[in-house]
Amino acid sequence: MIFFITTVCAGILLAALLAPRHSTTDPASDPLGRYRLPLGAAAAAVPHLDHLLWLGGVQPVLLYQHSVLWSAYLYLPLGALLLALLRWRTRWPLQQLLPVVALPWLLTIALGALSDLGLQLYWPLSHNYIAGNLFYTGDLYLALLMLAGAVGAWLWWPYRRWLGAGVAMLLALYLGGLDHYRSRALAHAQTYIQTQALQPLRVTALPQAYAPHHWRLVVEDAQHQLHSLHLRLRESPAWLPPAADPDLFLPPHAAVWEVTPRFGKPSLHSIAQHAYVQFIDNRAFRWQLRFSAVQDVYQHAGDNCLRFRDLRQPRRPGSLTGTVLLCPPKPGLDDWAFYLPNLTHRYHRALLPRE
Repeated sequence: MIFFITTVCAGILLAALLAPRHSTTDPASDPLGRYRLPLGAAAAAVPHLDHLLWLGGVQPVLLYQHSVLWSAYLYLPLGALLLALLRWRTRWPLQQLLPVVALPWLLTIALGALSDLGLQLYWPLSHNYIAGNLFYTGDLYLALLMLAGAVGAWLWWPYRRWLGAGVAMLLALYLGGLDHYRSRALAHAQTYIQTQALQPLRVTALPQAYAPHHWRLVVEDAQHQLHSLHLRLRESPAWLPPAADPDLFLPPHAAVWEVTPRFGKPSLHSIAQHAYVQFIDNRAFRWQLRFSAVQDVYQHAGDNCLRFRDLRQPRRPGSLTGTVLLCPPKPGLDDWAFYLPNLTHRYHRALLPRE
């Protein structure tokens, strides 16, 4: 929801900046008139329509969320279709309508690619996920900045260009600060890798909510172990953290790496690895479980299933958020089953997309 507010407000501000220099809210001086700002908001919100896929269950979400409406290849044909529809219904000048519809939509895609959201940006030609991991999708500071810019552009219309320039400058400074923190976090991870003589398969620094100086580091090594760390990059000398909380973000000198075997305890390792290999060639599966490890054996529909838990999710007893199930094949079948939790917090079988 916070990322939705961020992108919609950014679309409103961008639509205001695209208005003619001497435009007012009077339709006589601006061909789009009072519809300019709602159009910018609606265009920026178009990619978020894929959240409606949850109404059809987990299967359409797994197949199409963060792909169709976020695709760089489908952006042009879908945008042209929307422009043609608006032009047919309103007769607004195309030279005014085009930037107000095209640019906010494109801005939403760009912000999504820079965030930790994970987009299939080149769908359907490629199913690879792209995540810049520069900022958290629920970044409250970024949302407040865009909200202030959108409200300011509406209240002080004659000064919208100056306001837009100020917001752009603050945005550049904020993203630059986040990139600085990310570089420091990755440098800390590299030091750990060299100290432990690890053979890393993947090193990721993940931004966190509400605090730009909080970062979660995850290193996967060649032995299929996930090394995770909650890192706090701004210290407070008088602050002494309770060491018992594993989800607490600590400064570099106090933070302790947690090592989690991806395939769980030794008694589950063989069967978990066998189940995991069944799906490893599928990009959607790899994306869903990239930070997950076997938590326990979970009873589902009479089967003993392997439950994977995402290390990014807080440890909450009874919560299914961030978990998936791999269940053994039924009699006469060779394939393991893949289950995701739906909106009602019940596991539902999902078929992975073919590539």
